[in-house]
Amino acid sequence: MRTCNFKIQKAALAIAAVSGCFVLGTTVASAQQLFYEDFADTTLAPGASQLSGTIANGVITFNDTSATNRARFVDVQNFTDPVMTFSFDVTAPIFNVSGFDNEMLFRAGNLTTANTLGSTEFVMEVILYRTASAGTTGGTRAPFANNGNESVYVVANNQAANTLSFASPIDGSNITLAANQYISYVHNKTTDTWVTMKGATNFSTPTCATCTGFQLQRFGIGSSTNGNEGGFGMDNVRVVDGVDFSSPGGVIVPGDVNGDGMVTMDDFTIIKDNFRQTPRGRAQGDLTGDSLVSLPDFTQWKAAFTGSGGSLAGMDLSFVSVPEPSSIALLVLVTWMLTGCRARGAHTKAN
Repeated sequence: MRTCNFKIQKAALAIAAVSGCFVLGTTVASAQQLFYEDFADTTLAPGASQLSGTIANGVITFNDTSATNRARFVDVQNFTDPVMTFSFDVTAPIFNVSGFDNEMLFRAGNLTTANTLGSTEFVMEVILYRTASAGTTGGTRAPFANNGNESVYVVANNQAANTLSFASPIDGSNITLAANQYISYVHNKTTDTWVTMKGATNFSTPTCATCTGFQLQRFGIGSSTNGNEGGFGMDNVRVVDGVDFSSPGGVIVPGDVNGDGMVTMDDFTIIKDNFRQTPRGRAQGDLTGDSLVSLPDFTQWKAAFTGSGGSLAGMDLSFVSVPEPSSIALLVLVTWMLTGCRARGAHTKAN
């Protein structure tokens, strides 16, 4: 019986360790911010420049009336991370001056001049607005609503050999990007809805004299043509490593699921409705970034909610007390092992 007890103890400890990792989930560190410009003042972040814009009240507003300039914001910087998310807020509707074309697009590629990237220089492109034929055709590119209250996210899998899987911000379903692919989403903050702006798209590895492996050297937002006239407004231009659909403003409130900057019962309801489901993103209750809504996510919300004066009195928390599937499996296995050893012990005594 001693041998059996020893084996049970070792097995139970090993299983408990593995089960504990599954139950609690692996906490993923917050995404590292590679670039951020909030237009809080007229001094731009290192590497950034703008043309035809006015910075005031924490945003930049473009009103281009020149046939020789272009409305644009550009950051010149080496970006080499395997996975990156580019994001920005559109804070004013995009428009074109009558009789003139205009566009607003995101482009990323190589070369180090302060431009929004010409048509031969980019490897990633997302078009939000573009007119044609002197402003007579074109305009908003669906599903971009152009209501002046939307955020754009571009996820790039910069790995030449590895796929990337993450939870969709739309419904939490699994999204897979092949090597060297990007995808873009739009968050309509007026209706709090997410849509795919551009599906998974292949891109080529930028090449330049000073590049080693994959390397973006700049990205730009705005117009790529001098003759365009019109405007738009934007804020919170941000680049992080990894997949990140939090507010481009860079302020992530612990426990805040829906991104409204507050920790409320609305956040709790989302966690409860998605509990023990995967894959899930932050908008579906995954606060720790492991694609699973589990106890650590609820614990983070609870700490923030009660810490700000909220009370759990009268709340139905039964969904948290039900054992995780791995805990049930552990209990069944240990019970089975104990029963087997007892049976063996009884058989030994009988002999």
